[in-house]
Amino acid sequence: MKVEEVYNALESKEPFSVLLLLKNGEVRYYHRAVDCGQKWNLKERHMRALRPIDCKGNKISHEVPFSVFKILKFNGEKVIL
Repeated sequence: MKVEEVYNALESKEPFSVLLLLKNGEVRYYHRAVDCGQKWNLKERHMRALRPIDCKGNKISHEVPFSVFKILKFNGEKVIL
């Protein structure tokens, strides 16, 4: 999966699963999350935020900021830069 496909999936506002490399070097997996970042052009601003949700769509944790270039897997597929 290419980064452009990740952009399109994030703009669709549907739940997704993601494996991230965080700023402190920690690798974190979110089984189900939704994009909750600001309303800006994703291709100009590469920072986003996600909110983990449960199976009913309820928030279960706080928002987590991340860079789209630090996504290792998106919906089970490896992300290629």
